[in-house]
Amino acid sequence: MGIYHAYKLVIRRIYKLYKHVGIILSILRGYLRFKQSFIRRDIEGTGALAQQHSVAVFIHWEAKGFVHPYVVHYLEALREAGFSILFVTNAPKLPERSIEILKPLCMRILWRKNVGYDFGAYKEAVLYLEDQLPHLDRLMLANDSVYGPLMPLNRSLQRADPALADVWSMTDSWERRYHLQSYFLLLYPRALKSQEFLSFWKQIRYVNNKAFVISKYELGFTRAMLRGGLNVHALYPYEEIVAKVVEAWGSGARNTRELRKLHERTRAFVDQILDFIITGMPVNPTHFLWDQLVLRMGFPFVKRELLTQNPGNVPWLTLWEGIIRQASEYDTRMIRDHLKAHSQQR
Repeated sequence: MGIYHAYKLVIRRIYKLYKHVGIILSILRGYLRFKQSFIRRDIEGTGALAQQHSVAVFIHWEAKGFVHPYVVHYLEALREAGFSILFVTNAPKLPERSIEILKPLCMRILWRKNVGYDFGAYKEAVLYLEDQLPHLDRLMLANDSVYGPLMPLNRSLQRADPALADVWSMTDSWERRYHLQSYFLLLYPRALKSQEFLSFWKQIRYVNNKAFVISKYELGFTRAMLRGGLNVHALYPYEEIVAKVVEAWGSGARNTRELRKLHERTRAFVDQILDFIITGMPVNPTHFLWDQLVLRMGFPFVKRELLTQNPGNVPWLTLWEGIIRQASEYDTRMIRDHLKAHSQQR
């Protein structure tokens, strides 16, 4: 081995060790944070939150504290669906212009330090509402990690029958273990009055490590709810999604004339996803099956990360706008404008 390659190997190992140490330190800092609240400002909006029976907690982050039009659209859709909004932002700053945009839409606005990511913000919001929880008919936990709703939100919410489940999500996942995906959660009184629900949020530590938060809290939330004897369900369950995909792509479709016309990379992608489904290997439907969700199932959201980063290398994402327009009257300029703004932050 040459000196140059040995040098590269040493640097790579040092960097790997540095990352592991950083992860351990961030977790330790989280467990040593005894401060109960990281709220910087509590701002009054429009209306009395304490008198409401359907509340949506909406979590926001933006580098400059801007409230983009796609977020405004989401907030308006929540209000149309009958929810009063507690807006929580983890942004490093909150301009007065943003506050003026939010005040007519939200009953309270909490600006907090970005400690613990979305689950840290969810925790502070739930504890802020602690005395009100037993009196709520519905509590929604949502965030700005999706574009939409592409369709009226009540079309999806009418599926959320409290007789079938106490806790609902838009989508669920079998990756690692079964869990509800936390970008959209809807809870009914039986969950809100349960000791397990409040205990889960009280035990959360403000850890600034994404992998830890997902493993411990996103996956842990569903486990805690099930342990408390609560029923959990997804509005668009994974089994229903893959059944639609197999219907569209499977049943001999690999040899159809339509599929043969596809670009070679697209055919390879379709084959790979079908192989995963057939062999029982779970995939993230909001990424790998996003177009089927929107076109075939009327799913009301597109994950923001899919369009800004495309971590799964999903092909033909450049066609996102046309696909959304096929299924919805959503103003895609809101997404385009946000993508332009996001590109300037890299």
